[in-house]
Amino acid sequence: PPRGRSGERPWRMAEPRLAPQRLYRMAGVLGAELRRLAARCGPEAVAGLVPPVVRLLELLEALVAPAGTDGEVAPAAARDEDPEQRLWEAERREQALRSRLAHLEEQNQQLLGQLAESQSQEGSTARKEREVMLRLKEVVDKQRDELRAQSHEIVCKSRDTEALQEQLHRFMAMNEELRHKVAVVQAQLKSTLEKKNDLEAALLETQREMSRRSRSSPEIQQPKPG
Repeated sequence: PPRGRSGERPWRMAEPRLAPQRLYRMAGVLGAELRRLAARCGPEAVAGLVPPVVRLLELLEALVAPAGTDGEVAPAAARDEDPEQRLWEAERREQALRSRLAHLEEQNQQLLGQLAESQSQEGSTARKEREVMLRLKEVVDKQRDELRAQSHEIVCKSRDTEALQEQLHRFMAMNEELRHKVAVVQAQLKSTLEKKNDLEAALLETQREMSRRSRSSPEIQQPKPG
C-alpha cells in the first residue's frame, strides 16, 4: 500500500474511528497514486476514476466525526459544537475538495492535450515519412524509365554497329579485290610497256638498218671507171 510523506501507512489504522486529518492524508496519497497511474498509463486510464473517488471522499468526510490531533476522538463539546460552524466547516472542506478536483481535472486536460499533441506529432512524422517514400518511389520510377530508355538506345546502337561492321567487312573485301585487280592491271601494263619498249627498240633498229641500206644502194648502182 502507498505510504504518506511521513513514512506511515495511512491505510492501516489503529484508531476505532477515522479522523478527518487522516482522511485528508489518505486523499493526498490516493491523488498522488492517481497522478502516477496517469503518467504511466495515460490520462484515459484514470479519467473515469477521479469523479467517483472524489465523491467517495466527500461521503467519507461527511461520515467521520471531528477529531483532535494524533487521531484521538474529539470530546463531547467538540461534537456538540454550533451546527452553523459545522456546516461552514463542511462547506469549506467541500470547496477544498472541489478545488482539488478542479486541479486534478485541469491536470487531466493537460495530459490529454500532451497526448493529443504527441499523437499529432507522430501523425505528422508518419505523414512526412510517407511523403518521403512517395518522392523516393517517383525518383526510382523515373530512373527505371531512364534505364529502360537507355537500354533500348544501346540495343539500337548495337544493331547499327553490327550493320556498319558488316558493311565495313564488305568494303574491305571489295577493296582487297580491287587491289588484286589493280595489281593485275599494273602487271599487264608493265608487260605491255616492256613490249612497247622492245617494239620501239626493234623498230628503231629496223629504221637504222633500212637507212644504212638506202645509203649503200646508190654507191652500188654507180658505173665503175674504165
